[in-house]
Amino acid sequence: RLLGLGKVPGLSDYLTSGTPLSELLIHPGIPRLVILPAGKSIANSSEMMSSQRMVKLVQEMKSRYPSRFVIFDLPPLLNVADAAVFAPFVEAAIMVVEEGVTQADAVKRAAALLPPDKLIGTVLNKVRQMESAYGYYGETPARGFFGRWTKARSA
Repeated sequence: RLLGLGKVPGLSDYLTSGTPLSELLIHPGIPRLVILPAGKSIANSSEMMSSQRMVKLVQEMKSRYPSRFVIFDLPPLLNVADAAVFAPFVEAAIMVVEEGVTQADAVKRAAALLPPDKLIGTVLNKVRQMESAYGYYGETPARGFFGRWTKARSA
């Protein structure tokens, strides 16, 4: 939505109908940014995410853009199997957690689905208000579950 793409062909077209990747990649006018939209929803998405066609895509993306980061934005780990099935193809994962919505036990269960060496961090998304800020960059003290969780993981 931010880039004004609307409904355009994408990954699902590559996986289901063999549309060439070159016809699906979008250059939105931002230097060094290339987007492969998701395309239309498909019923058997988990099977498609683990298909040989997907393996070929990942290999092609890594070789086509060796000096760039390739980011795959996947659905929540606990909602559908897509992200868990796709995890072996990535080198690292960042979990996005919504403040005030994602429950602590859900974060633990989702983290347990990923190999520990692949989960390199979390992003606390949609933070409503910072209670108190201090320091040069406005860091806030880790509080609640996330403070305890990050302390426990680093111990």
